[in-house]
Amino acid sequence: MADDAKSTPKPKSLAITMILAIVLGGIGHAYLGFVKKGLIIFIIGIGLGIGLYYLFGFWGTLATLAFYIWQIIDAYKTYKRLYP
Repeated sequence: MADDAKSTPKPKSLAITMILAIVLGGIGHAYLGFVKKGLIIFIIGIGLGIGLYYLFGFWGTLATLAFYIWQIIDAYKTYKRLYP
């Protein structure tokens, strides 16, 4: 019976997931256990932020903002898939 308690992980907090996703892109995914996906989102977000800003200025910033909003929504959807 002790093995059953060990094998079922404690559900993560939606509030913490969303706060982490808002504060730093990709970290909400890492908190949910998708460390590789979170790291990829984090790196892409930084690359977009720097690269697109220098290439396109204001429009690059808008594209980066769209990516940032997408990753917040994706963290929420990922949470809901894990904990319906």
